[in-house]
Amino acid sequence: MLLAIAINDNGRVVGYSDLTSPARERTQLHAFFSDNGGALKEIGTFGGATSQAWGVNDNGVVVGSAKPPATRQRIRSFGATLITMASGNRAR
Repeated sequence: MLLAIAINDNGRVVGYSDLTSPARERTQLHAFFSDNGGALKEIGTFGGATSQAWGVNDNGVVVGSAKPPATRQRIRSFGATLITMASGNRAR
């Protein structure tokens, strides 16, 4: 399953794909983005099992969440920069 969640005015699409198979013991969702209908690029799971992209602004900043091995954290991906926020905190 592939699910596109948001698109910005520049044509960047973000969402997540379900890579779960019968051979895997747990759900594996992986966040992705695509620019102007190009190839999907996986954002990564940051060491955990899952990640999901939930939005993108017109500067190309992707926001979403990832579940690292020990906890659930929100992520903000901007190029190669990653900002993590403790569970329960909200971006302002």
